[in-house]
Amino acid sequence: MSYVPNNPALFNAAVNGFVSGVYQLVDFKVLVASSVGLNLIRDRAKLFGQAVDSLVPPMSIDPSSAQLMFAVCESENAQRYSPFTEVEQFAGIATTIVAVWSAIEGVLYPVNVPAPVEVPLISGDQFTQSLLSPFFTSARTFDPTQYPPSIGPLSLTVRFLATLQNTAGATKTTVALYDVANAIIVNGTALDNSASPSQTLPENVVSPPLTIGSSPGDLQATSAMYEVRLAMVGGSPTMDISTCSSARLVITYE
Repeated sequence: MSYVPNNPALFNAAVNGFVSGVYQLVDFKVLVASSVGLNLIRDRAKLFGQAVDSLVPPMSIDPSSAQLMFAVCESENAQRYSPFTEVEQFAGIATTIVAVWSAIEGVLYPVNVPAPVEVPLISGDQFTQSLLSPFFTSARTFDPTQYPPSIGPLSLTVRFLATLQNTAGATKTTVALYDVANAIIVNGTALDNSASPSQTLPENVVSPPLTIGSSPGDLQATSAMYEVRLAMVGGSPTMDISTCSSARLVITYE
């Protein structure tokens, strides 16, 4: 069966690096003129690429990381040729290459930093007039494992953002992200629009970066159910109203 790479970008970089390094040998510049020579290099390059790629679990590969892998593999094979016929024979070389790549890869600044991703929690107006208890809006699951924990030196960062407003008679509108399983508000997500210059107009409020972990109060590190809690503070329960027109989790790499 053909080998299916864990990371196609790294497999390709290793194959290309092998060919580039080996091709620096004068003898092989003659050898590649024949189909036998070309096939020989191709087959060895595939084995080498498999040996390297198989040591790196599937992950998000930035172009800068692939370029680094090419450079390390080219240097390893520069003006030399390993006449191995089994992928296992490349294991020792591959282990060294991946160790060097791993040590340096983390300091590279990504070329392709993902654009911010918004995970909707509320779309469309949700409102409350209750002064007694928070109003629980729609619920949904969120799973941080769907996103790489880091890209190069940048780390996964999640914030809670909501758009709030209320009528003039209310003191303010409060909102929070509620962890259903742990029956607790996620730390840092209890927000309000008291600082808004005009609470009668929509105003975005945003949390600090949330802690991703397994303790109560953390944004859970695995899939969990969340609700948005909305409440009105002050005002008349018959004349005033608090509104949340949008709430979402904003995912960035910082």
